[in-house]
Amino acid sequence: MHFLCLCHYEIAKFAALGADALDGIRARCAPHDQALYASGHVRFVGSLGAQDAYRTLRAHGDSVTVETGPYARSDEPFGAFFLIEAEDIDAAVRIAMLHPSANLGSVFGGGIEVRPLDRFIEP
Repeated sequence: MHFLCLCHYEIAKFAALGADALDGIRARCAPHDQALYASGHVRFVGSLGAQDAYRTLRAHGDSVTVETGPYARSDEPFGAFFLIEAEDIDAAVRIAMLHPSANLGSVFGGGIEVRPLDRFIEP
């Protein structure tokens, strides 16, 4: 089975971090990232840009409007995601717990949602 993991963070906590703090956080993330990849279950990992760079398309009958910003606004949006393959949700949760977002909550706040995929098609 495949599981999409959405890493949420608190905007205020992240915004309060300076460049030096971010460099230190990257160093603290490295071993967690390595453990996650070493699990052999990660299919891909990605990070999202700032919310003000997003565009949302909304369907209105036969027309579509384009808006600036995310579809849903939140003080705890998701800023990263990864896809894992695991035998069940419990195994997926154990794997997701290796990710930095599960280990650096005091820095970022937030957490990780683990969502089973009903269907996953590779091109």
